[in-house]
Amino acid sequence: MHTIGYLALSEIKENTTINYLEENGWKVFEITVNEPDILEIQVDALVILEATMALTCSWLIELRKHFNGPIYLLSMENDSYSKVTYLHLGVEACFPADIDNEEFFLTLGNLLTSYQTNKLIQNSALLKKKDPVQTGVIQLIPSNLSVIIEGEKVIDLTKKEFQIMKILYDNSCRAISYEELSEKMWSTKLEKRDQNNRIANLIFHLRNKIEKSPDQPQFIKTVRSVGYVLNDS
Repeated sequence: MHTIGYLALSEIKENTTINYLEENGWKVFEITVNEPDILEIQVDALVILEATMALTCSWLIELRKHFNGPIYLLSMENDSYSKVTYLHLGVEACFPADIDNEEFFLTLGNLLTSYQTNKLIQNSALLKKKDPVQTGVIQLIPSNLSVIIEGEKVIDLTKKEFQIMKILYDNSCRAISYEELSEKMWSTKLEKRDQNNRIANLIFHLRNKIEKSPDQPQFIKTVRSVGYVLNDS
């Protein structure tokens, strides 16, 4: 079973191809580029139903700022120029929108299984490498947006998760305030309540990934009324 993010024009409420994925046990979340933080939901891939070429291209550019996993596209027009453009913008594969539901389900399933297998191979290779300058128990891998904990496990992060982890890592053992994290994470100034909620949500997902007991974190500690501190020892 896989988890998919789905993006289409707001007036398109139903899609039989996407419905078929849900009927076969996959989880599907509707997403919007107007709320990029929703991409912090842990999805295996994104599927886009093509709109106009200009709008679809703008979606892809925005999505790639927040999501580093595979993106697939259901193409409304059988136009080679558009497909080549989408591939240049990071789409893994284009499918005709009228593709047989079972064919799409099986093909996408095979592609995602292959993608995840390759990730495991890459992660295994990372574990075999030694970092002579590493002194703590946490090792960041920027090229892979991942983190190695105690030399045992490679954990994939989203772009925002890795970004906040990097900030805490670079300031290990120093409490970083919500305000400082917000300034480094987002280019636009956020309302205090909004910034705190966004940061707390990211920390929640991050702890669930790297902590053995998220409720009693070993690495990312809460500093009451201030923010967070990373304990890398």
